[in-house]
Amino acid sequence: ICDSQENIPRLEIYVFSNNKQIPWVEIEVNWVSGSNRFFTGLNPEKGPGYADFVMDQQIFYNLSLSESSETLEDISWAECEGDDGINWWGSWEIHFSTDH
Repeated sequence: ICDSQENIPRLEIYVFSNNKQIPWVEIEVNWVSGSNRFFTGLNPEKGPGYADFVMDQQIFYNLSLSESSETLEDISWAECEGDDGINWWGSWEIHFSTDH
């Protein structure tokens, strides 16, 4: 997500089942020096299947749903460039589907 007005790089996560957002899904983020767990549904204005995590610069993160063995690895800030040539750090929007 390259929005120059949003200056906080984050992972924006949406979890779906049968094309509907689902709340209370536990998400795990790990990095070399730590980890964090959090849940979808805590920001209802973004939808019941939404969760986010603020990223630190130059850290690589691994992301997974607690109920899944699949992991997205080595996620870091996205570099964005505006039409004016000014660069900033962007965010990632990630969609998970629990359908099998």
